[in-house]
Amino acid sequence: RSTLFPYTTLFRSDSILPAGEGYYRRGSWVEALAAYGRVLVLDPENQEALYDRGSVYLDRGAPGDMDLAVVDFKDLGRLAPDFKQIHFKQYEAYRQLGRPEEALVELKQAVRLDPMLVYLLEDFKKDLQLTSDGHLSEALIVYQNLFLDYPTCVPMILDYANCVALSRDFDSAAALYRQV
Repeated sequence: RSTLFPYTTLFRSDSILPAGEGYYRRGSWVEALAAYGRVLVLDPENQEALYDRGSVYLDRGAPGDMDLAVVDFKDLGRLAPDFKQIHFKQYEAYRQLGRPEEALVELKQAVRLDPMLVYLLEDFKKDLQLTSDGHLSEALIVYQNLFLDYPTCVPMILDYANCVALSRDFDSAAALYRQV
């Protein structure tokens, strides 16, 4: 931001954001990237513009876009380390880049910050279906692995406890319910 005209610069950068968001919603990637780029020239630490530009790169998926998305999300992470969605977005970018170890680190951080993100995990969806279908022994194995990765995720632990109770191991289920 300009030290001589901070309010003018801030006003101009904030007035560009809605245009960028409109382009983003319509899938006009080039225009959205240009708008967010202008905001970041005026205000290099604009968290919304960094997040949105990284999201554009992630959604567009052109060659090199995943690397650019990771850069934007890392920059945003330095400015706002507990911004919940950036870790999930970084997970998606790393996954698309074929970097599973880094993806898993980001996913664990995302679920730690926002336990409701567990509902987006394929293993969790699989577990819900296995339990619903009565395949409890298979579901318990998947839940045990999820529990190792997400030991403080209340929604997952609650469903794990329900599955344990359905398998008639009431003492173990009670211990999980107490943990919840």
